[in-house]
Amino acid sequence: MAKAPKKTKTAAPQADSNEKMPLTQHQTRKKIEDILEQRAFEKQYGG
Repeated sequence: MAKAPKKTKTAAPQADSNEKMPLTQHQTRKKIEDILEQRAFEKQYGG
């Protein structure tokens, strides 16, 4: 399957934000928590 074309740089800060500027510690922690919660939910409810 072909990879999706790389996103162009846009004004939206959430799109590829790690390429523009490093996330703050708070943003990084929030992102990790969101991912872990999503995985736990998928594990519990069969994804």
